[in-house]
Amino acid sequence: MKKIVLTLFTAILLILSATTLSDGVRHGLDVCGMVLIPSLFPFLIFTAYLNEKSVVSSISSTLDRISRVFLHSHGEEMAVFLVSLLSGYPAGATMLSAMLKNGEISKSRADAAIYYCFSAGPAFIYTAVGQGILHSSHAGLILLCSHICASIITAFTVGITHKTNENSARTLHNKNGNIVSAVTNATASMIAICAITIAFSAALNLIYKLPIPTVANCVVSSLLEVTNACVALPKVTFYLPLYSAVIGFGGLSVILQICSIYKNINIKKFIFFRLYHAGLSFLICTALCALFPIALETSALTPKLNVYTAPFSLAMILMCVVFCVSA
Repeated sequence: MKKIVLTLFTAILLILSATTLSDGVRHGLDVCGMVLIPSLFPFLIFTAYLNEKSVVSSISSTLDRISRVFLHSHGEEMAVFLVSLLSGYPAGATMLSAMLKNGEISKSRADAAIYYCFSAGPAFIYTAVGQGILHSSHAGLILLCSHICASIITAFTVGITHKTNENSARTLHNKNGNIVSAVTNATASMIAICAITIAFSAALNLIYKLPIPTVANCVVSSLLEVTNACVALPKVTFYLPLYSAVIGFGGLSVILQICSIYKNINIKKFIFFRLYHAGLSFLICTALCALFPIALETSALTPKLNVYTAPFSLAMILMCVVFCVSA
């Protein structure tokens, strides 16, 4: 009976809030077109191509010694960690999932690596947030340095607390890199990421209509979706360490994206390390701001997203075509 009542209530709420939800969906499309697709899609293709070529396995022996000293792990994990720092949030989970499927890494080692192979890429931090939202290259550079340092410390912490005695047994598949397959896999991942982002944007727009303070709205945004949070924060503050903490946490939206890519993840531990990373990012960014003071003009912090253009529409259509053909 409770399920029936809850279902009917949800259906009525969706009908009554159709206009608000539509606005949220449109804003989500703007975010995808202006921020996510430009910053993530090229790197998703890059990481997919690396998986096709088994590059991680081939270079892991070179990274073994460094990885054992600094991360207390193996060369494969170090390679994935470096690629995730370069490519963005879903890249690490995508590569670990593919390596696990191909037998290039054991499940216990992949389960440990998933906690720290999770980073926002330079394209998102420096370009999208720093230059696009805060209109400051200096701010973007500080945010990027804070995030990388926090990621390294998090990786070191996970390596100490999740030691494994397994040898680094590599299974090379000598695959020929196929750019078409890489684009297809990247497109499927990009569509899933955009779909989750749009859904959260619609939900957030509904929450914004509630009679609660703007600060509370920003807190909810920070917990749910990182991109919308970075867009909403300038309405309240431009205190840079808060942006760093939000980027470090990633938001529930990104966490769900990772869970959809990497199955059977320990969600409690994953959220713990996201909060740990957020705290480190906040502290490091605070120290960097003290060493290298930065002033942001409040008049500049009025990011507007407008993406109703022919190129964006064509890009979305082509992505959907590639996804449907490959299904």
